[in-house]
Amino acid sequence: MEITRKKSNDALFTFIACVGATVVLGFIAGLVSGSVRGYDGYVRPVLTPPPAVFGIVWPVLYALMGASLFVVITQGKDEKLKKAFFVLYGVQLALNITWPFVFFTANLLVTAALICILLDGATLALTVVAFRENRLAGSLLVPYMLWLLFATYLSCAIAILN
Repeated sequence: MEITRKKSNDALFTFIACVGATVVLGFIAGLVSGSVRGYDGYVRPVLTPPPAVFGIVWPVLYALMGASLFVVITQGKDEKLKKAFFVLYGVQLALNITWPFVFFTANLLVTAALICILLDGATLALTVVAFRENRLAGSLLVPYMLWLLFATYLSCAIAILN
């Protein structure tokens, strides 16, 4: 009974660490980069959602990313796939966190659009590896992948329009 409770506590701690760290990193990057100001001052494409949407969508997506990480850590069986997942997770997260600084702080719109395209590739690779390792881990990344494609449209369109 005690071993089961310890495993349960360890899993809960791991879940909170995976989800919490990912959400907090995203929040800090957004806060420090100035992204909370939104797209004010930019000519925006037609499909740009209201600013409040970003404040709702991104925390949910970061939580799903963290949950996918948790699933791979706790249920992954293939060490090569797990290693590939961890590398790709780090790469996509680094690109994701870099984007708001390049876009909002440095105002390098074309570079930010290119980062989005690289992020799409890294996240697609991550999603494929996640599905190979664990169906749930891959499924948790699908909304993020879909949103990134939309975000790439927005980033590229803003770069072109401005």
